[in-house]
Amino acid sequence: MSVWQDTSPPPRGTRWEIAEELRRRIRGGELPQGQRLPTERELAEELAVSRTTIREALQALKEEGFVETVRGRAGGTFVTDLSLPQELWYERIRENPAELDELFDYRIALETRSAFLAAGRRDRNDLATMRESIQMLEKRDAATASDYQVAFRRADAMFHEAIAQASRNERLYRAIRAARGDIFFPFDWLPHPVYVAPTLEGHAMILQAIRSGDVRAAAGAMESHLERTRIELGTIILMMTGRMSDGRTNGGAGA
Repeated sequence: MSVWQDTSPPPRGTRWEIAEELRRRIRGGELPQGQRLPTERELAEELAVSRTTIREALQALKEEGFVETVRGRAGGTFVTDLSLPQELWYERIRENPAELDELFDYRIALETRSAFLAAGRRDRNDLATMRESIQMLEKRDAATASDYQVAFRRADAMFHEAIAQASRNERLYRAIRAARGDIFFPFDWLPHPVYVAPTLEGHAMILQAIRSGDVRAAAGAMESHLERTRIELGTIILMMTGRMSDGRTNGGAGA
């Protein structure tokens, strides 16, 4: 079961706007690292723009380190490991911590209201999708840690978007997807146990409140979950930028 098909209008037709839409999908986990993007023709049809615009947008993303082109029969355009854009994002936030607070203030405003509405408007399909996303987080049988981290990112996005869907407010849903895409979560840079336990706990509390129809408890659980994430991410950004600086000093990339 998956979250609803997005019915929002396509982005406007400039290459910068298309690049921002694809960038948001990558940051939000809809296009995880290693994912092959649709062809230029398919993207042009989906986003209602010319192939030239798609090509220019993809070129901008290549220069920023979001995607890379692989030649050959099994080639195409793929999402990178995101090391370069993540590094630049972390450094920007470290230099301007207020930006991270603004991003989370905005997310909290959107998602607490979404949880409040979802508790009163959800149906059994919404609850089933939320439960499925939690079950995905609980699975530890991925072939590698990297596989699990990709699954983790997808499951996390699935949970939050399912709540946004259950709010039955399409504008709110679109705003939440965009706001989530403005934040880089370092799931792919850290051992997954760092995030699993607190995320599972937070999601379980939110789901319980939504299932019971307690609108205030749902909003409170969402706020607590995001506030904890704000603190954890701020700490991790300082840690990761320090590691990356050490890597540059030693002539290598931080890991």
